[in-house]
Amino acid sequence: MSSGIVIVDTDRAAYAGLVEALERGGRTVRFSELGEDGTAALAIIDFETRVTEPAIPFVAVAANDNAQAIRAAFARGALDVFVKPFSANEVAFKLERLLTSRAALTTSTILQVLPRGETPTNLVVNDVALSIGIGERTPVVLTPREYQILRLLYDAPGYSVTRPSVFVAVWSGVKVCQKVLDVHVSKLRKKLKPLGLTITFVRPNNYVLVLDPAAAVAA
Repeated sequence: MSSGIVIVDTDRAAYAGLVEALERGGRTVRFSELGEDGTAALAIIDFETRVTEPAIPFVAVAANDNAQAIRAAFARGALDVFVKPFSANEVAFKLERLLTSRAALTTSTILQVLPRGETPTNLVVNDVALSIGIGERTPVVLTPREYQILRLLYDAPGYSVTRPSVFVAVWSGVKVCQKVLDVHVSKLRKKLKPLGLTITFVRPNNYVLVLDPAAAVAA
């Protein structure tokens, strides 16, 4: 698996400190106007520079702390969102944790990480009906909040999603306690169980959607 990172942004000066921190940690970093770099493990995207998502997992960079823009980035599949100007060391640490969690998850022999853009074992996610199904079986209908959580995890292949990221994407602008997310995840786990899916907690504070092939086939 590649450990490289590609940055899609014309404002290269804004990333000088981040590039230095990442390279100091052993990561290779390159800039690309198009972002098409299949050899990279992760892309950093400024959507003001590029309006389409890359084929590889990505995080987004926002020019300002705008809740609507941040929510939109998560809806488009971003694993995380960073607002300029950002702390180079903090972002480097978070990116390293994302890449490390990816490496750890893909070594699992029991749980298979859901690949993006595919429907393993005939899984079908329906954005209109807010449901997820398997083959010809009756799909499981979710509440709007449950579906937002599911979609956020489903669009983050092989990566754990932080709890703060879920709160921003699902409850942006609304004050809710930590327990609210716990309750929603618990209910979502129960609904996904017949499909052979589960939401796994990954330390220190993340979630990941995984597939148990044996359970899915038996369902």
